[in-house]
Amino acid sequence: MNSDLDVELSSHNRITAARSQFYKILSRVFAYPPDGLQQDFLIETRRQLREAADELPFPVPAIESIAQFDASQGADAENFAVMYSGIFDNCSGRPAVSLHEKDYSKKDTKYVWEELIRFYEHFGLNYDLGRCKEWPDHVGIQLEFLHYLTFLEAGAPEDVADIYVAAEGDFLEKHVADWVPKFSEKLRSMAEDTPYGSLAQVLAQFVEGDTEFNRRRRTIQ
Repeated sequence: MNSDLDVELSSHNRITAARSQFYKILSRVFAYPPDGLQQDFLIETRRQLREAADELPFPVPAIESIAQFDASQGADAENFAVMYSGIFDNCSGRPAVSLHEKDYSKKDTKYVWEELIRFYEHFGLNYDLGRCKEWPDHVGIQLEFLHYLTFLEAGAPEDVADIYVAAEGDFLEKHVADWVPKFSEKLRSMAEDTPYGSLAQVLAQFVEGDTEFNRRRRTIQ
């Protein structure tokens, strides 16, 4: 018996795992910077995004725009927290750039929240504002949910994976792909000279690519 187990992931699983990893990284980027944020946060984020992008079925060229920022330009933990608060916190009654779908949608806020919570609960997640600390339409919560769905798809049998494919497509079309491009455009215009401007471009390109990828594969099914 050969002691070396040569287990290769299928192309589908590699692509799905890469998409899942991408969603995971981006969901953390738009959360308040933790106390333990490393000095090389941007370098590490770019490295992780590059690795995941190698397996994606579409390009995300904006990743390279992150390279223009590094710790020597003041992108350290303290400055990141100040930068985040200045852009996203409600310091003067209204944030410069909202992180919530309700502020980019014409739909009633209560309807948006109820529909999002139904999505989360349908797939076994119990949304709890007290624990999440964020409203259900926060960009980080929505990206984390897509990380969860793609994670489940990557490990699901072929006859079950279609359930997650359909859910990802519906969630993108009804929510993320409907408002994140507007959010990204505003963030780029308000924070063009900061790392968040580059990360907004990465997010927009990834969401556009993943939405089209899901449309194509649902048409084929």
